[in-house]
Amino acid sequence: LSSDQLNLANGIWTKVAFNTVQYDLGGNFDEVTNYRFTAPVAGLYSIRGKVDFVNTIANQQYAAAIYVNGVLVHQHHGHTGSAASEVDVGVYDEMFLQEDDYVELYAQSNSGGDTVDMDSGSTSTYLGVRLITKEGIRQ
Repeated sequence: LSSDQLNLANGIWTKVAFNTVQYDLGGNFDEVTNYRFTAPVAGLYSIRGKVDFVNTIANQQYAAAIYVNGVLVHQHHGHTGSAASEVDVGVYDEMFLQEDDYVELYAQSNSGGDTVDMDSGSTSTYLGVRLITKEGIRQ
């Protein structure tokens, strides 16, 4: 994110609108329209993401999730302590993707309010996708 994504709606999965790319060797990430990675070939992929929630509320739950083709496939939750603070929630999976499958990162605040934000910056909120091996290759 080049700037904070503000005011997450409470209890709603919100797509992270990644609008900056650090590197994209194959040109497979759309940072302009859909904010998602599209698999160029079928294979096993490593997918990792992190959401840095700011302006959080004490004793509440926050989540990050990997979606493939618009469907939630893996999620992870984090909680704030007794004082409001920043919460980082990471999510990781290895999965087989078909050519043209797409991957997105979503975030959810279950804080009871709509004032929680996602922090910008390459070390705060990010999505990384890496091809491990193409389909059909045996090792």
